[in-house]
Amino acid sequence: IVEWDITTSPFSSVFSRNITLPGGFTTASGISPLSNTLLIAVDSSVSPEEVVELDITTTVATMSTVFTLQTDRVALGNFLYTSSGKLLILNQDSMTSLYYLTQYDYTTNAIDLDIDLGSVVPTSIFECSCSIFVTDNNGDVYIVDSAPLYSLSFTDNFGIVPSSAAQANTCVICSLTDNGNLLTTTSTTTVA
Repeated sequence: IVEWDITTSPFSSVFSRNITLPGGFTTASGISPLSNTLLIAVDSSVSPEEVVELDITTTVATMSTVFTLQTDRVALGNFLYTSSGKLLILNQDSMTSLYYLTQYDYTTNAIDLDIDLGSVVPTSIFECSCSIFVTDNNGDVYIVDSAPLYSLSFTDNFGIVPSSAAQANTCVICSLTDNGNLLTTTSTTTVA
């Protein structure tokens, strides 16, 4: 991993350090930060694949397993970690070739939802305005309905096929099970 210190406005980037990953570790699903020194990833070098945390406090990362994916499941594209502690992973069953969107509770490691994506061959996932979107191998974009059966509805075509997507975890505020159910608080100041 190459770490950079980035300023967004005006944009600048300064090299920070190189971080060595643990021997044997590989991922096809990206890496996402939980904090400045702790990353989450899917280790695709083992079977079944494992969700791991990478501690990058030093220049040599240490890895610890959080949980394993279901038997015969292979993670695809990127994943989303929400501010409510849910992990959404696109994956394929290597025995049946079916595609799924699986939502895990990161705290308990329990599977909340395991959604069969039907004929959609997913390549990436993203969240926008509390809606979860999946893109496919044709560049089509689908919104995941926010209620059971969590079906996919076509919304648009990107014109390209994104192989992955990335966004800050702090921007991913909704999971599939709390989509549209967020509480908002308003306050009123009264002058006496």
